[in-house]
Amino acid sequence: PMRLRYVIVIVLVAGSLSGCTWLKDQWPWRRKEVPVTPPSDVTTRSAEPALAVPQPDASQDPPRRLAPQRREQERPARPPGEHDEPMPLTELLAETRPASQPAKPAPTTKPAATRDVKPPVSARTEGVSARKTPVEPEVVVAFVLYVNDRFITVDDVLDGAAGGLTDISKNLPEKAYRLRAREAVQQEVRRRVSQLLVLVEAERRLPDEQTRQIDEQMERLLQRMIANAGGSRSKLEQTYARQGKSLATVLRKRREDLTVQLYLRMRFIPAISVNRSMLWDYYQKNRAEFSRAKKVQMQLITVPFKAFLPGGRGEPSDLELQAAKAKTIQQITEAQKALRAGEDFDEVAKRLSRGIKAAEGGLWPMMPAGNFRKTEVEAAAFKLRQGQVSEIIETETGCHIVKAVRVEPGKTMSFEEAQGEIEEKLRAAQFDRLTVEYFGRLFESARILRAKEFMDAAVDQAVREYWRR
Repeated sequence: PMRLRYVIVIVLVAGSLSGCTWLKDQWPWRRKEVPVTPPSDVTTRSAEPALAVPQPDASQDPPRRLAPQRREQERPARPPGEHDEPMPLTELLAETRPASQPAKPAPTTKPAATRDVKPPVSARTEGVSARKTPVEPEVVVAFVLYVNDRFITVDDVLDGAAGGLTDISKNLPEKAYRLRAREAVQQEVRRRVSQLLVLVEAERRLPDEQTRQIDEQMERLLQRMIANAGGSRSKLEQTYARQGKSLATVLRKRREDLTVQLYLRMRFIPAISVNRSMLWDYYQKNRAEFSRAKKVQMQLITVPFKAFLPGGRGEPSDLELQAAKAKTIQQITEAQKALRAGEDFDEVAKRLSRGIKAAEGGLWPMMPAGNFRKTEVEAAAFKLRQGQVSEIIETETGCHIVKAVRVEPGKTMSFEEAQGEIEEKLRAAQFDRLTVEYFGRLFESARILRAKEFMDAAVDQAVREYWRR
């Protein structure tokens, strides 16, 4: 009996280790498990699904869209409102919309653009930008104009347009001043965008040698600026601080201007070509440009008849006119005697002349024939050699003595003499044409954020700073 028990135990253990199907199926705890299907020997790796995606049930809501491809996820975020297609600058600065185009509903908030880099904040805009709620990443509202991955601030535009804004009459009503100011701002925006597009190209392509030249020129410029400020950099910084600027900002803008100029010259000067045939053709078509008219600088002693007429009454009588004429001749003769005695023309004119330029010694600017109202006086002056003094010239209004202080004789330049000037003109014209075409190509490929709010903010700031209320 003991041997029989050992045999039964051995048989049971062997059956469990050999995986006998008939024995495993009889185990009670196996009946509670889900049956497992053994892998098929004919299933290959390529036939195996890489990822099991559950199929949607038609009775349920439509499934959500799958996430975009990786390249779409990695595309950098652009500010809202930025177009996928390049936007021409003329469209950017357009102020009106065709009547057939429906107006977009006004947004509840100003458009914002997500940026990783904070634009510079200066005295003009820090009060405005400080009102923004700080968030991460920073939200920049419509006080910067984005051009590709760069930006232009309102301060940049107003600094560049300061001359034009100052020239606008302050006596205009505010509405009229705003229209004129908008034109000046638009012109400066165009210039700034052009410079920024070229600057980005220049920074990427300018050789190291030219970059070193810019460094050297900027260093020399800084030293001159410090010398003009009294030899102290701190004084120079204080000078700009009183103007609401910083020395670093001024130097940065100077460097940008220098970089753009050097890059444009490096890019286009080698492509400019001028030959003798082009020079001769220009000379033939523009001969008037190379003719220099005779010019004379006059110095006058003028004694008008009306200087001796009684004032406060109507038309003078014949006797009064004769008396005034006699006194006029007497005074102009006295001046002539003084000049013949060797007295300086300037001193005699200041003492005896009654003309509008008597205080300046009767000196007029250099001018060609046909620019002086008294033709008799001008004709006499153009007959004189340099330094000569005329006799007394009597006109219907008074008496005059004229001196030809300087005489530039008229001359027509020959082709040989004009070649250098013509070549300079032709080269400048070709350079302008090439740069304009280049700007056009850059505009076509640029992505510019339309921001009417930027223009409005710039005009509002211009009115506050330059319009006299």
